[in-house]
Amino acid sequence: MTMIFDKRAFRGRTSRMWLSLLLLAGVLLSSGCGINKGVLAFAAENHFIINSTDDLDDFSDLDFLLPVAEANRVIMYGESPHGTREHLEMIFRMLVFLNQKAGYRYFAPETDFAYSELLNRYLECGDAALLDEMDIWSYYNSAHTKDQRQFWEKLYLYNQKISHERRIVIIATDISHGVSYAVRKTTNMIKSLPEGPQREELAAIASIIQEFRSLEQLYQALVLLEEAFVKMAPALREIMADYEQAAFDVYSTRRSVELAFRQDQRGFDWSAEREAMIKEYFRWHVDNLDCAPEELRIFAWNGAAHVTKVPEPHFSYDHVGVWLDKEFEWSRGRVFSIYAGASGGEHTYGSVSGMKTASIGRQLLDDFMKGLPGSPAIAAMFTREPGKDGHKNPIQNVKYYGALLGDRYDLLLGMRNVTAAEPLP
Repeated sequence: MTMIFDKRAFRGRTSRMWLSLLLLAGVLLSSGCGINKGVLAFAAENHFIINSTDDLDDFSDLDFLLPVAEANRVIMYGESPHGTREHLEMIFRMLVFLNQKAGYRYFAPETDFAYSELLNRYLECGDAALLDEMDIWSYYNSAHTKDQRQFWEKLYLYNQKISHERRIVIIATDISHGVSYAVRKTTNMIKSLPEGPQREELAAIASIIQEFRSLEQLYQALVLLEEAFVKMAPALREIMADYEQAAFDVYSTRRSVELAFRQDQRGFDWSAEREAMIKEYFRWHVDNLDCAPEELRIFAWNGAAHVTKVPEPHFSYDHVGVWLDKEFEWSRGRVFSIYAGASGGEHTYGSVSGMKTASIGRQLLDDFMKGLPGSPAIAAMFTREPGKDGHKNPIQNVKYYGALLGDRYDLLLGMRNVTAAEPLP
């Protein structure tokens, strides 16, 4: 079942990845990102050196982030590219730092919405069988690595060391690219219902879901299931512990399969539909979190394109960073966006034929990193904050994809010579 979906999902994602790289190459070649000697000189004098991607004992090199962590509700880390060991290590280190120093408890990775409950159960008990349920291990994608698995294992160990009220909670915010687990979770939910007419009717639809022969057939069966859930709502609320959550899961699974089913159809904007769903996941999670709005602090991990805070003119939709910063009352104006890019090295990615390692091509932060004195391995630069002695920050006026860097991102984080995450066999 898995490979039917995942080959299609991967094919679409691969073509979009190459399109993005070509667009980036065109921008860089045509404008050089607008980086001039004055910008590089400012960066050389006003950057912050980060000493390590994995030191969890000394966070003094990250203390420059404390004021923004305390002033904002969401910190977004946008990695470019996926599939490097250093990004995974830095994301984990930054999550621990924000948790310890600024009370950030909610971690929003760009991963299958259905994994939220799965990962939170894993973080409670550490049962490896729960991790095995994630279908990212069963098809080729950038997370199909030992490093990714170790990330969750390290997070479990960290959570066990801290008090329950401080523990990290996962709010996964992406469609199901594999959809196998999401479908399996839905059918298992039906099996757990008490005996009666509702279970009998839903089980009949579940049997169609389990015996599907095409994506279209699976989609139509999930449409029937969603309609039945709505029709039976009064009765299901009486026999289910959380009908609203179950109904949202059914809806989200149907939508994920719809995106897989329709992604090659002419006129269907897969990326826009996906972004709309990510928006719904954020809204759902935040509306259902067990905390007061003033206590909400989220560390969000996305691809670099998602964390821009201004619309992209060549896309028909707004990315995560735009609507988080502009629309939701709880986050409006309180989003801090980090563009974290590699400058040299290698990354791992998934293809139809397997996992591959590739050299990192031209990136946004190459010129910045090359111009820094002392060749630091990791350095961070604010795009809008003034420099030493109040010096005007020219980085904010650098144009990238037709908009100013200072409007797009709040912090640039560069890493030299990254290493590829190790693929799973």
